[in-house]
Amino acid sequence: MFSKTPALVITTSLLLSAFCSQAWGAEQTAKIDRAACDAPGYRLDWLADDQKGDVVLSMLVNADGKVTDAKVAESSGYAKIDRASLRAGSKCKFSPGTRNGEAVASWVQVKYSWVIN
Repeated sequence: MFSKTPALVITTSLLLSAFCSQAWGAEQTAKIDRAACDAPGYRLDWLADDQKGDVVLSMLVNADGKVTDAKVAESSGYAKIDRASLRAGSKCKFSPGTRNGEAVASWVQVKYSWVIN
């Protein structure tokens, strides 16, 4: 009796996963319009502190493709770079996410990589 229980649980989990992925297939997240998104500026005084790194933003994009909320999901470790990324990301334009062919608000993540060349 105990040997059948684990197999039943695994099968049920796989069926639920397959069902969920089919339901999600009808949704598309917002996509960034790179031509309408300016790169944030790097200030020379940040260079002395060797401020660089990656910032991941979570942004809520409305059905019109505009950013209505933005948060730092992963910090670079430098508040100034994080804030510059937020300012730039909030001005970006997106093609909105869709659900069943209709534009909807959706959360997306955008990564800014700050590299000193």
